[in-house]
Amino acid sequence: MKPWKKNLILALVVIFAVVSSFFIGSWKGFYAGLNWNREEDAALNGSIQATLLKKIRQQKIDDAIKMLESSLDSNIVTYWAYSLKINKSIFDHYAPVARNQYGPNFMKNIAKYRKEYPSRADPYGKALIDKTLAEFDQK
Repeated sequence: MKPWKKNLILALVVIFAVVSSFFIGSWKGFYAGLNWNREEDAALNGSIQATLLKKIRQQKIDDAIKMLESSLDSNIVTYWAYSLKINKSIFDHYAPVARNQYGPNFMKNIAKYRKEYPSRADPYGKALIDKTLAEFDQK
């Protein structure tokens, strides 16, 4: 075999190895980050639930309601930021897939609750929450 063919084959093998390792590393890193996020989220939610349960057992119902109301408002604003404002998921950029419609159905339930029990957030936050839920209140 001629030397230039050997060098070409060697170069192609090296390029393939580098590109393959980049994609495999990116894929594994993406899922590692996703799993770390789930782990932290589970720990955070568990901590909040433990605090709420403690307050309920101590008969501090108003404190527990305030915590839950704040958490609900935070979730509404997060939904607005990721679904209504951006209107794209990070996955839409790399692997567009059909999305289920659970989020809007859940938001309808939140809109019904907020209609009966309005948010006590600051004026800017309340306006954003009301604007977000108005879309689901009509459906």
